[in-house]
Amino acid sequence: MTIHTATVVARTTPVVIGTFLKHYRRKLQDSKEKRVNDPTDDILFDQAFHIVKSFIDYGTHDDVESLQAFTNTHIPSPPWAFTESVMIPLAKCNEAADLLIQWFGPQELQSIVGGEKWWQVRGLDGIEAEWLTMRSLLHSTRPGVSNNGETERKPPSMTRGLNSLERVMLYIHGGAFYWGSINTHRYQILRFARKIKGRCFAVNYRKAPQYPWPCPLQDCLAAYLFLIRPPPGVLHTAIDPGKIVLAGDSAGGGLCVALLTLIRDLGLPMPAGATLISPWVDLTHSFPSVMDNTETDIIPKYGFIHKPSTVWPIPALPESVGARAPPTDEPPPLPAPTGSDRESLMAQHDPSSIEGNVMGDMNSRKTVPAENTVPSEKPNQVVIVAMDDASKTPIELRSQIQLYATNDQVEHPLVSPLLQGSLGGLCPLYILAGNNEVLRDEIVYLAHRAAHPEQYNIRDGLLDQSWRQRENKAKFTTPTKVHLQVFDGMPHVMTVYSFYRPVKYAYRAIADFVKHVTDHPSHVVQQDPFPAVDGAHSRPDSESEDGTDDDESVVSPGRYDNTSQTASSRLEEKRNTISETPSAPLSKKGSSNGAPDVVQGFIRERVDLKGTTRPLEPASEIPAMQLPLREIGLIKERPANRWLQGQGKWDHRFRRKAEKIVKKRIRNSEKADRIVRNATMRGLLDDLTESGPHQGDDWESRRRWGPLDLRGENPPPSAIAGRRDTSDSIALLKASIRARAGTRASNAPHAPEVTTLERVQSMADDEDPTSVPQFSVSEKQVHPNMMPMHGLNIWAGIMRIFTKKSEKGSPKSKTRRASHKKGKERDHMDVNEKQTAHQQTHTPITS
Repeated sequence: MTIHTATVVARTTPVVIGTFLKHYRRKLQDSKEKRVNDPTDDILFDQAFHIVKSFIDYGTHDDVESLQAFTNTHIPSPPWAFTESVMIPLAKCNEAADLLIQWFGPQELQSIVGGEKWWQVRGLDGIEAEWLTMRSLLHSTRPGVSNNGETERKPPSMTRGLNSLERVMLYIHGGAFYWGSINTHRYQILRFARKIKGRCFAVNYRKAPQYPWPCPLQDCLAAYLFLIRPPPGVLHTAIDPGKIVLAGDSAGGGLCVALLTLIRDLGLPMPAGATLISPWVDLTHSFPSVMDNTETDIIPKYGFIHKPSTVWPIPALPESVGARAPPTDEPPPLPAPTGSDRESLMAQHDPSSIEGNVMGDMNSRKTVPAENTVPSEKPNQVVIVAMDDASKTPIELRSQIQLYATNDQVEHPLVSPLLQGSLGGLCPLYILAGNNEVLRDEIVYLAHRAAHPEQYNIRDGLLDQSWRQRENKAKFTTPTKVHLQVFDGMPHVMTVYSFYRPVKYAYRAIADFVKHVTDHPSHVVQQDPFPAVDGAHSRPDSESEDGTDDDESVVSPGRYDNTSQTASSRLEEKRNTISETPSAPLSKKGSSNGAPDVVQGFIRERVDLKGTTRPLEPASEIPAMQLPLREIGLIKERPANRWLQGQGKWDHRFRRKAEKIVKKRIRNSEKADRIVRNATMRGLLDDLTESGPHQGDDWESRRRWGPLDLRGENPPPSAIAGRRDTSDSIALLKASIRARAGTRASNAPHAPEVTTLERVQSMADDEDPTSVPQFSVSEKQVHPNMMPMHGLNIWAGIMRIFTKKSEKGSPKSKTRRASHKKGKERDHMDVNEKQTAHQQTHTPITS
């Protein structure tokens, strides 16, 4: 059943009713016995949590494309918001590509990435993005969205007002790298814009599995370059990097960290700071909370598996039961002396040299042909899984687990930025995590690695993954300023629940951080990178119906001049005057109070359900910080077996569907061959050479490569640039041929004539190579002809209702309403006085 609004409502309605009954049954039981406070004690949070969990789980029961289309459907912004859609041009995409090629180097491009061309191939002539801010900040009352959902033309004054907003947040949305869009995060981003009293720039980067790593990373880098080095004729002027803050949630948070390391390594100007909300930074799932927190988080039990389609999984149908990960008697092969893991190499020659079995130290790799993927049968990487018990027979993963990257790529530092050679030398980081989320441990470890780059290292095998790893470890030893907050009882990406009290505090704290790092000189930020946190979470948030608020930030101008006391020093003084009490471990809810733990620019805090902060327990008491170095960045037995269990259920349940998919892929491949043949007959491919397009004067600003220019490349099995067996890959092929026909028409004056019958037949079969293709929903928003009540709009409405209900009756809300009423009465009196004065001074003369 395809995902759309009606099916989502049908799926979530029983969840809402069931949650309501369970909630009050639990409340009756809890009234008889004392119980520790839990976020689900709040009926609104309880409902929202289970709605989100149900929706994400429901998404795994359909195919990837359906989930992508639903979450990438364009929805209009509210009338109090200003939005402007832009297209990041190909010139910036090409500039970002050149920088990535420089970062990788030729050897890594060939051996790990699979080439330098395939990931530059795209359907659109750029990247979709949007400017978002509050209309009230632009001093305009004109509506910005028409009745049909299309953005109206903005007056010049509004454009000038946009450039007058100095604070800029570059927001990279989450969604496991393959779903979600600006539309799923629109209301969160607008809330950030309102809080920071600035503007947000959201990028709709290409999604996996059609556009796997490093495609999304290239698009995010292009977005940053677009802000600081805009081409002529765009809406904005060049933005000072010191006025930009990166922000992202989940996969978007991981992309933020990878982007920051790129900026650092390439010597680009660093942004003022970055806010990371539940960042996904370890795609190997090597930390224990991935298994321990499944029941308390919104992530599906078996991870992100889907009903088969032509796009995913790879392969769609295994040869036999257990073929995705068969047992093997073969031990991990010895790595090449120049290539891989020194620890593993030593252990195989002397097993006693390293504690435990060699399989517990690395995932070995070998290349085998993938089955049922694409006609060319591109090789897929097999990984031998690290077993908990050395006596067990190891298993080898033959199927790709993550949609974002192949099994042998998940250890790469730009895929899993936690495994960077060094996380030092970055801009100030404000990191937020939920105590109940599956990614909690890796987030905590990320914060400690960034703040103490010389204390928390990675194993030598990971340092040898990239030629830059060891260089970065030695070069970037300056600690990154980090503020880590772990929120009690919160699940993954808690900012979704914007109505809940601790989340309101999080929004305000993020805004305070953005204002602080963008409003003060760099030397002040270097000395004191975070705003004062004393009482930063002591005030409730309030919001009016038009999305505006009049609360001032905790950070006031002038508090951070050269003579003022820094926030860190104030915290140190307070900490010395408060008797410390032991706080609860990360797996439990603590109740201790005290000043934050501040050591050398590293603030470590917990936040309870009332928004009160307390010190985080020492690293020696956090299980994630005690994980052996050799276990970090490994695909382990428990997560692998859980994925295999879920994928096995899906293979059995959708076996008939998978069989049809295999046949459909073959038909699509034959159709692609006919399209190429028709294009050749028309002379559209006469200039196709092994070297690809000629590097002319417009090389920097035009489309460089297409699917037919990839000789010698080895794209990942899911990348549509290298496939011909999906509708998305056929659309990409036709887009490339159309672009080639438009720019090289002069190359086909002597092409063979195409008969009328052949032309009509190709168009009837939708095989005309010059027809307009339907671009993949993994890169282009869906604009429906009719705009019904889309599920994303319904969700936004629910959040607004929950926000109003959570604020109703609060002392601040009552005070604000009374103040608003007095203000209206005062304004009314002022109007009457002005009218009376006008009548007295302009009395008409009568005869």
